[in-house]
Amino acid sequence: MIAFSKVVTNKVNHTFRSDCPTIFKSTGMALFDLVVAEMMYERAMAKQTGAYVHL
Repeated sequence: MIAFSKVVTNKVNHTFRSDCPTIFKSTGMALFDLVVAEMMYERAMAKQTGAYVHL
């Protein structure tokens, strides 16, 4: 298991694979969760990857 904070701060080189789902368990301050979610969204858009989910 790799700490998500190390992936976000580029302290580890992690490759996300489509055949191995990545799970992010969000706990803590809502502001931190929002910042992380925005960064993940921006990276996914830049790489043109991910899936749209209608809520």
